[in-house]
Amino acid sequence: MTFSLLLVVLGILGLALTSHLFVSYAIAFSQRTGRSKVFTGVVVIGFGTSLPELATAAFASLAHHASVGVASSLGATIINLTVVAGIAAVASRPKISSRTLKNEGMVATAGALMFAVFFIVLHLSTLFAYIPIAVFAVATYQIVKHSGSDPEFEDEVPEEASSKSLVVIVGLCLLGLIGTLISAQVFLDAALSLATTVGLSKVVAGAVIVSVGTALPEVASAVQAVIKDAPDLAIGNALGSSFFNTLVAAPIALVLDPGGQLHGVSFTSLFAVACAVVLYLMMWSGHRLSRSEGLALVALYVVFVGYSLIA
Repeated sequence: MTFSLLLVVLGILGLALTSHLFVSYAIAFSQRTGRSKVFTGVVVIGFGTSLPELATAAFASLAHHASVGVASSLGATIINLTVVAGIAAVASRPKISSRTLKNEGMVATAGALMFAVFFIVLHLSTLFAYIPIAVFAVATYQIVKHSGSDPEFEDEVPEEASSKSLVVIVGLCLLGLIGTLISAQVFLDAALSLATTVGLSKVVAGAVIVSVGTALPEVASAVQAVIKDAPDLAIGNALGSSFFNTLVAAPIALVLDPGGQLHGVSFTSLFAVACAVVLYLMMWSGHRLSRSEGLALVALYVVFVGYSLIA
């Protein structure tokens, strides 16, 4: 157990350093290519840092544990919609553009709702798992197509021209991403070892312990985005990761284990829908997320963890 705890600490330190590198050059990438910070948060950081969720879901399903893969993906979605968004709200009261509300926020909510309806309420077959993946492809195309520069944020985030070439910027961004994924994997393995020691069920471990490990890149990236005075990047990160998890990672778990049954994931799935709706309504109610709303989001996650462990 001592060795596992040491690996947990090393994993967290690695995440802090590599996510700093990743976020720094993701912001530089958005500046050099004229993209908005929200685009960078959703597509570059949101999807990139969700690779641990995708890998975890895939490996779990290949081992015929589809419920664990789905639970970890949806648990990470809940973390993104509550903890990641809550960090940004408490620290910086981020401005929410109408583009975020109409596109990323709506897709994040629709993704969680679609998965819950298809596979928790209606118990549809694995064949229908390809529908959310197709929706993800179309939604991502629309985001990329319509995400030019966002003048609403030009005066809010101070920007400095980078002296590095675009190739170097992309290379350093990828280096930070790879380091973040490796650090997350180190933490994940150590956390699973600790979970086994204390006797948690596989589904609860997936929804709470594994999801924390796979979502740490998003949390770390959100902290770094706030430090760099780009809280809108953190919101884009939360939304992008959320609809990636619900429209790709969780359905992939079903595709790779066609005969697998979903047991014990109903609460996690429905809670993810509730969190998506709550965050969407908060963004719709004003142009900024307030600190009180951020605290309420974090409190939602505490409720989720408490109920999961007790139940």
